[in-house]
Amino acid sequence: MMAQHHAQDVIRAIETDRWAVRATNTGLSGFVDPHGKTLWQSQFRTYQTHAETIHRRQTKTLYVQWGDWVTPLLLGGMAIAHVLRRWKGKMKDES
Repeated sequence: MMAQHHAQDVIRAIETDRWAVRATNTGLSGFVDPHGKTLWQSQFRTYQTHAETIHRRQTKTLYVQWGDWVTPLLLGGMAIAHVLRRWKGKMKDES
């Protein structure tokens, strides 16, 4: 699970164009830059400290600006396409 949590940090950093920092007491702590590159990661079940410079970002990705609208939009588009395809098939069968 620790590797999955780190992978989630990498994806979140890329998706938001922000730095990701995870601090845990027994897992994997680390720093991820906005491009998804892991700059430092602790070892499993060790007490370590690390200092890293984190730069403020002013950019906004589409996800940060508009949030989770893409998923409902795509699901709605698929539903409409499915209904239209079925309707078109019925019209073809009647002629």
